[in-house]
Amino acid sequence: MAEPMAVIATVSNAVALVKKAKAVADSMTNVELKMTIAELMGELATVKMQVAELQEENSQLRKRQELQHKLVYKYSKYFLPDPPEGLHVGPYCARCWDFDKKLISLIDYSSKDYLTPNFGCRVCGSTYDPEVLE
Repeated sequence: MAEPMAVIATVSNAVALVKKAKAVADSMTNVELKMTIAELMGELATVKMQVAELQEENSQLRKRQELQHKLVYKYSKYFLPDPPEGLHVGPYCARCWDFDKKLISLIDYSSKDYLTPNFGCRVCGSTYDPEVLE
C-alpha cells in the first residue's frame, strides 16, 4: 500500500522536475530536455500508481465498513440478514472477523450420526459448541 507521505514526496519530486524541465527548455538544450521530461514522466507514472493503490485501499475500507454495519452477532457467530451480492446469510466466524476483519464462512461438520450441528472455522480452527448455536 502506498503511504500518504510517499505520495506527497513523489508529487514534490514531480514538481521539482517540471521546474527543471522549464529551465532546461529555456536554455534550449534538447538532449537535457528529453532526459528531464522522461524522468518527469516516470515520477508521474509512480504518482498515478500510488493514487490507484490508495483508491483501492479506500474502496476496500468502505466495503469493510459497510459489512460491519450489516453484520449481526448472534449465538457467538456473525450473520448477514441481508447479504450483499456474492455473500450468504452465514454463519461466519466471530474470531476471524473480530481479530482480522475477515468474513470466513463456518463449515458444518455435522454428520448423520449427530443430532446437533457442529460448526468450525477452516482458517483459525475455532469451533462452536451446539449449545451456543441456536
